[in-house]
This record gives sequence, C-alpha cells and structure tokens, in this order.
Amino acid sequence: MAIARFGRQMKRSYQSYGFCVKLSAVVTLGLCFVFVWSLFSNFSVTSQRETFDDIAEPVSASNGKVSDFQVHSRKIEPKKDQENDKQKIKSRLDDKDEKIINGSMPLKSGKRQENVDSIAVEKSGDEDSKKSKTDGEEKSQENEGSDVEEVIKEKKDDEGNDKEGEDMDSDGNTNEGVEGDLDLINTEDLDREVVVDDNGGSRKGKKKKYGPLFDRKAHYNWKLCNTRSKHNYIPCIDIESATGKLQSYRHHERSCPRSAVMCLVPLPRGGYGAPVHWPESKTKILYKNVAHPKLAAYIKTQDWLVESGEYLTFPQNQSLFKGGIQHYLESIEEMVPDIEWGKNIRIVLDMGSKDSSFAASLFEKDVLTLTLGLKDDLVDLAQVALERGFPAVVSPFATQRLPFPSGVFDAVHCGECSISWHSNGGKLILEMNRILRPGGYFILSTKHNSIEAEEGLPLHITLKSCLHAIPEAIEQRGTEWPAEWPKRLHTYSEWMNNRDKLAAESEHWKAILSNSYLIGMGIDWSTIRNVMDMKAINGGFAAALSDKNVWVMNVVPVHAPDTLPVIFERGLVGIYHDWCESLGTYPRSYDLLHADHLFSRLKNRCKQAIVIVVEMDRILRPGGWAIVRDKVEILNPLEEILRSLHWEIRMTFAQDKEGILCAQKTSWRP
Repeated sequence: MAIARFGRQMKRSYQSYGFCVKLSAVVTLGLCFVFVWSLFSNFSVTSQRETFDDIAEPVSASNGKVSDFQVHSRKIEPKKDQENDKQKIKSRLDDKDEKIINGSMPLKSGKRQENVDSIAVEKSGDEDSKKSKTDGEEKSQENEGSDVEEVIKEKKDDEGNDKEGEDMDSDGNTNEGVEGDLDLINTEDLDREVVVDDNGGSRKGKKKKYGPLFDRKAHYNWKLCNTRSKHNYIPCIDIESATGKLQSYRHHERSCPRSAVMCLVPLPRGGYGAPVHWPESKTKILYKNVAHPKLAAYIKTQDWLVESGEYLTFPQNQSLFKGGIQHYLESIEEMVPDIEWGKNIRIVLDMGSKDSSFAASLFEKDVLTLTLGLKDDLVDLAQVALERGFPAVVSPFATQRLPFPSGVFDAVHCGECSISWHSNGGKLILEMNRILRPGGYFILSTKHNSIEAEEGLPLHITLKSCLHAIPEAIEQRGTEWPAEWPKRLHTYSEWMNNRDKLAAESEHWKAILSNSYLIGMGIDWSTIRNVMDMKAINGGFAAALSDKNVWVMNVVPVHAPDTLPVIFERGLVGIYHDWCESLGTYPRSYDLLHADHLFSRLKNRCKQAIVIVVEMDRILRPGGWAIVRDKVEILNPLEEILRSLHWEIRMTFAQDKEGILCAQKTSWRP
C-alpha cells in the first residue's frame, strides 16, 4: 500500500514539474554544443584588395623621425572564447590576404586616420585593448625608431605639417603628403605579424628579416634580346617568339613573359644617334632612331611626315586631317564654343596615335596631350611622338581597363578613328565614360564613307553595373571643374586632404632642383625633354619642373597610395604601373629617370629586383640620365650593376644611411 501511494505521488510531482525539467535539459545541451563548437572551430579573416579605393599610406616626418603605423581592420570582431594562439593575421606584401601597403592597411571610405603610430587591429569600444595598444606603441617607438637624416639639407617652413597623418578623400583615395625630404621610411618595419588577442586588441609579431635587395656576389653576363620585334621590343606587349604565319606580333591584351626579362634590347641596325633637341624636334627627328620597314612603307603614303635625308620632317601646314590641323581644331571650337584650349581643357587623351600634329598643335595652346598607341599600331607612330618630345604610352585596348584613374581627362580624342566602339557589348565606350571627368568631351571624327559602320553603336543600352556614379557632394572628386591653367597646378580642390602638405611638397622639390639637380650633377638640361618620375606621390617633382621645357610622366606604383587623381587634377599626366613588370613604352623613350626610394619600397615585392634595372636600361636613351635616391645598402650594389652595364657614374653622395646616385647611360651593347 505504501509503495503504491508513493508511486502515485511521484507521478503527480512529475506532471507538475516535467516542463521545467525538459527546458533545463534543452538549455544545458545547447550550451554544451556552443562550447564544443567554439572550442574546435577556427576563426579566420581573409580579405583581398581589388581596387585602389581603400589604399592608405602613412606620412613620415621631415625631422628625420620615422613613426610606426596604425592599422584599422575591416569589421574584425573575434569571439571571446577563441584561443589566442589561433588568431594570427599574416600581413606580407605578396600574400593574397589583406595587405599592408607601404605600411598601412586599407581604410574604410570616408574615414580619417590620424596620428599613425603602430600596427594594431583595434576593436572599437574596448578600453582595455586601447590601453594595451598604447603601451605597445611607446615600446615600439623606443626600440624601432629611425634616426635618418637628409642627404641634401635645405631650409623649409613645413615643420608644423609633420604631425598630420594620412587622410582619405571622399572617393576612398588617399592623398599622401610630403614623405620627408628623402621619403625615409624603413620598409623592413612594414612587414610584421599582427596577432589579435581575446579582447580585440593586438600585439606585434616578430620583425621579418629579408635578404639584401641585390646579391653582391652575383655576376651578370648580359646578352642581347633575340625577339621578333628586335630593337623595338616591348616585353609585356610583343610576342617574344612567334611563327611567321602571324601577321601581328603583339598580344591582344597585356601579357608579360613568365620568366624575368634579363636581356638587353639592341640598338637600331643603323645605330642610334643623339636625338634632336627640343624645340627643334617638333619639326624634325633623326630617322634612323625610329626606322623600320612598316614605317618606311607608311611614309610613302602620307604627306604630314616626309623623309628628308637623315631626318623625318613634319611640315606645319600638313596633317592627316582634311584641311589641316588648324582647320580641324577650329571646327571643334565652332561646334563646342565652351572649349577653351589651354584654359579649361588641359589634359587630353589622343586615342590611336594617328597623327602627332594634333598633340603638337595643342601643345602651342598649353594643352598636354597624352598619346595612346594601340597594339595594332605596327607602324609605331607612338614612338615617333616620343621621339618628337610628346607624351605617349602603349597599351592594348580590348577587354582590360586602361592604366588611368576614373574621371581625370578633360577630353578624349579619336581622330580618323577605326576603333569599333560597338564591339564587346559597348564596353569600350563605357571605358571612355569612366576615364572622362564629369563634363568632359569625347571628340570622335571619322571619314564620311565609314559613318554607317557605327550605326549600331549601343549608346542606349543600360549597363548599370559598369557605369560609375556621378559625384554630388562638394567634397567628392569631380563635382567641380579644375581651375584654369596655370592656376590649376597650385590650386587644390576641396576633396584633397592635406592641401598644405601638397604645397609644401612642391616647394620641397623646387629647393632640391635648384640646390642640386640643376647645378650639382653635370646634367645639361637643354638636352632633357622626356622625364619620368618612377615613384610619383602628388606630382611635386613634376610641378617643380613646370617652368622647364620638359614633360614628366608620373608613375604611381600599384602598391602605393592612389594619388594619381591628384596628379591629373593638377594638370599633370601619369599612369599606374607595377615595376615588377615591363612598362608599356618603347625602348629609348626617356631622357631622364627619377627614382626616389623606389627600390626600398619594392624590396619585398619583386622576386628579382634586377629586372627594374634592366627595364631602366631599356626605356632610357643612350646619353640619358638616372637619378636614384635611396638607402646606402641599396645604392652600393646598384652602382656595381650599373657599371656592369657600362653606365658612367657621374656622382654619388651618402650621409648616414641615405644616399643619392647620378648615372648616365652609354651606347654600349654586349
């Protein structure tokens, strides 16, 4: 009886409390599952940069102190239960993960990064993490600070600008200020492991040690390139070895050789003579410097260039355009009265390089015309433009973007155009829409008998995913047309951050030019016309040369902050380029190359830095000059390499760990 009574009581108790027991069991099992899952699962964050919109670079102080850099990550929120040893983010320059580009990680668009001091992945709102990060910054500055001094000392009034950090513009682009007098940033400090702790803070990993940029023990046995294009070889555009069945020896798109190009491009068969100096080169050039069979055949069918003895001459009253170039320009002005050459129209892209008289005539009106030689230009008219002293680059134009930022050209011109704009779904004309600034002009002229061929031009096909948004706010690039030239060079728009630093950079390079480059290196600047700044920042070097009879191609390396829009906004020209590859230009294109701390920035990027020296030898003319500013540990082996190429070392100077080298290329070939 007692047992039966106890059973009935237990049954009633279970019915009363059964729901609570079941709920407790479910909660307990759920917590156990979460614990086990978090214990054995790995947390990883990977992100890959695809555009220039999120690149930032810190600014070094001109007082010689080099600070470390602070990095803000993209939405990294590690869980508290994760183990500390499993939360490492590797940040090497060549990894596919999110990269540290010249000492900085990508920043979110529209936000600023100031007082950049250390590499840290910061979790917002975590006071303990911020405190530990600050302690790490103080220790890092004590142990890893640089004490580098200038090579060429000068008086400057920009000390107050040294404390400002890197700012982002409204499009996500960064404006890099003056990088110290010699851009003295130790690239070895840029490659560190970042370790995220449980609280979202960080600590610095061990500094990664890399070998020297150039192997001092290496012995180079130089040989001539044996290619189909011979003395006009462009490695990433020309097919290195092609069968005779191919009519064209150029790739449809940019395609670099798999192995590093270590051969030297030969001189023309008839030898290479000293180029005709500017401004005489506007009307005649030395024919043997550009001669080849296809050009010889082309000359016979044209009257705007004439073979006259050893020269190619360009009669001023002759042009590819009917009625002459002056009549052609007047027709454009009549159709569009708002166009004022040399005032509101300063930077023009000339597609196809059919007739360099267009660039020559606009140059007289203070218009800087960049000629784009296409891969179908087997006559190499872009090379003729370079020999005359006008800006030109070579690039295929089919499926890949042109190496220019968006919205930078005041006008794009395609005269006697044979480009099929309706092909490939109209993407070619969409590319023109991308590089033209809002309000810019697309000038297209063609022969009357070929107008019907463009009736199918798909101007009304909507490709929303390919069209770029028009800027609206005043702080966005492209909302205002730049000031008229020459005020444009030193007028800084609202979207440019650190405007004081931009002005200081120009003054900085003016002082260097007047105190060193123009008088202290033995360079005859009357023979200099085509100049390249191999690592341009904001165009300060080109701006300092604006009163000279030269033009400067500003090259912004792909791993550097995207400052090319700033350069175009100032009325200068430039391109993006990866110096681990060959540049899209002809051999013997430039009279002077300027490399300010280029090699130290590429130390951990290029597999063989020697290819940069080989490329410099390719694009520099015999008798041309190279000015290299870098660390002494880089300049010393570089000097030996240049001597092996039979370059003449005109000047070397070193102070502490920094130095400068000036060399002149000779006509030696192996």
